Amino acid sequence: MKLYGVSEIAEALGVRKGTVRVWRAREKLPPPDHVLAMGPVWEARTIRPFIERMRTTSPAKSGR
Repeated sequence: MKLYGVSEIAEALGVRKGTVRVWRAREKLPPPDHVLAMGPVWEARTIRPFIERMRTTSPAKSGR
């Protein structure tokens, strides 16, 4: 099972972790599947559609 935390989402989209945290605070991300002491965690099936949508609607970063 592939899991994504804030760092993995940020890396997948080429943005800073702080940006992902702001999106979460603004409820732009789906609710996390689990919340651990280290923070929220999403299963791939939950977060991949969001990542793909962001990739198609946001300007592409070089090399991403």
